[in-house]
Amino acid sequence: MIQIISTLSSVDALNIKLGLMYLIEIICENSFDDNLLMEYSSGFEAIFQKGLEDENIQVKVASFKALTVFLASITKLELVMKFSAVLNILLHKCIELIKFDQESGIVTLESLNDLIETHPKFIKPILNDMLTIYAEIMEAEALEINLRITAMHGVYLLVNSHPTAVKKTQIFKTKYVEIYMKMLSEMDDTPVEEWANEFKDEVISKNDISLSTEEHLSQILEVLGNKFLLPLFINHIQTYLKSDQPNLQHAGLICMSILTENCH
Repeated sequence: MIQIISTLSSVDALNIKLGLMYLIEIICENSFDDNLLMEYSSGFEAIFQKGLEDENIQVKVASFKALTVFLASITKLELVMKFSAVLNILLHKCIELIKFDQESGIVTLESLNDLIETHPKFIKPILNDMLTIYAEIMEAEALEINLRITAMHGVYLLVNSHPTAVKKTQIFKTKYVEIYMKMLSEMDDTPVEEWANEFKDEVISKNDISLSTEEHLSQILEVLGNKFLLPLFINHIQTYLKSDQPNLQHAGLICMSILTENCH
């Protein structure tokens, strides 16, 4: 199989390049053998590097995904940490792919989120950078909702894995508060009749950034706690409640309701 991969890596056809990355994914996900993955890691790295520099965006995305699958397939932390030099490559390529195409950005972020979930300690050195990237995506109303929600899920994974580290970051204590309040205020203008016809909570939340943010805040509240979050949000909540704009009032009420739940 490795000989086949080596042979295919020199072929320049698009479908072969994409098939090669998918083949590597399958091999890594089903290897169940760290020693085997480490043995052929140099060859894989060369293929990933070549793919990430390819002119075709599809090949870049496939290479990024294959790389994260390779890293996630290594079970022992001490072994995956040997690839820490690749973290900056992941960051730069992630930004590049998101800027190029939103659909590619979603695939890229999902791959990165999977890696965070599998090896949170491996990702920790770039935690602040990841929070910065996710914040910029989340606050951009022009971006697709799915991309913003995927970024928000990444934040939850970072919070869940590194709560103490996240609490210490300045970006979470300042910029994220503003972003969450803004996202809560982005109420869906779908007519009531249409909304009722599509009444499935999971479907609605996936297409409504305000509802998705509600769910997200409830999730991170369980990890970070009222005592940490409420003081960060209280001034914004009061400002939003005093607004004469219904969507801002709504955001203030919802945020207050979430953050004061079980608060004694």
